[in-house]
Amino acid sequence: MAVITEWLEEHVDMLTRWEVETRYNLDFCLELEKVKKSYEKIGEFLKQNGLDYSLREELQEGEVREKLIALLPKSKKNCDNFELNCFY
Repeated sequence: MAVITEWLEEHVDMLTRWEVETRYNLDFCLELEKVKKSYEKIGEFLKQNGLDYSLREELQEGEVREKLIALLPKSKKNCDNFELNCFY
């Protein structure tokens, strides 16, 4: 189960608005400090939930990794460590 930080819960509306505005509004601007803070907090969330480029400890055992890969669609079987962590 993913652990979501309090900061992300409190700022989900802002992040969603940013995503929509940057997709459809070419003139949309953001404050650099807010972007830096958001990037930092999202990075913390990913790290806290084992979503980085270092393979999770649970997947370092060949058997667990192989079982996970066997469950993936054929198009996803050649994924990198980050993707495996996400699928897990």
